[in-house]
Amino acid sequence: MRPNIYIGKVEQSAMFRRWYFEATIDHIETVTHLEPHFRVGWANTKGYVPYPSGGSKWGGNGVGDDVYSFGFDGADVWTAARPNRVRSAPENESYLKKNDVIGCILDLNIPLITFTVNGVPVRGCFKHFNTDGMFHPVISFSAKYSCRFLFGGDHGRLKFGPPQGHSPLVQTLLPMQVLTVEPCFQFGELHKGIQY
Repeated sequence: MRPNIYIGKVEQSAMFRRWYFEATIDHIETVTHLEPHFRVGWANTKGYVPYPSGGSKWGGNGVGDDVYSFGFDGADVWTAARPNRVRSAPENESYLKKNDVIGCILDLNIPLITFTVNGVPVRGCFKHFNTDGMFHPVISFSAKYSCRFLFGGDHGRLKFGPPQGHSPLVQTLLPMQVLTVEPCFQFGELHKGIQY
């Protein structure tokens, strides 16, 4: 899922370059031995195109499965389909649980992407990536997750606020712009409540 908010680093432009949004988890359901899929982060219009994978090393289907997206799943940061463990779970607990809030921080000056969980910084980050194209928030998740974007203001009050020197993503919206959240890719017939 992605909203119609795009930010970028445009030379000779006064566009602000330090942004923040949050995603909150409303529900997680485990029905098989496999963990449900969830990643949140930033993607770039220069090349992020989600599509279903065909097995190991045959492409990606979510945030962090290519070199144009940068995601966090509660334990690992992901890009180019490679996880990097940055956080451990407490004994006998999952990495993310209901009501957790993941903060996503983007600084296009460095460039740098970092994350927080319930306001606590995660030690891993992405640095010195390509800033061509426009960045947008993105979430990929399985049908067993229910989550929401929080952009600030009327579009989801931020629970842990933007870090010093960063602005909430809601400030990118023009006064008459209508915020929409649209699927990048989906299986099933969501209008009928059927998911594959």
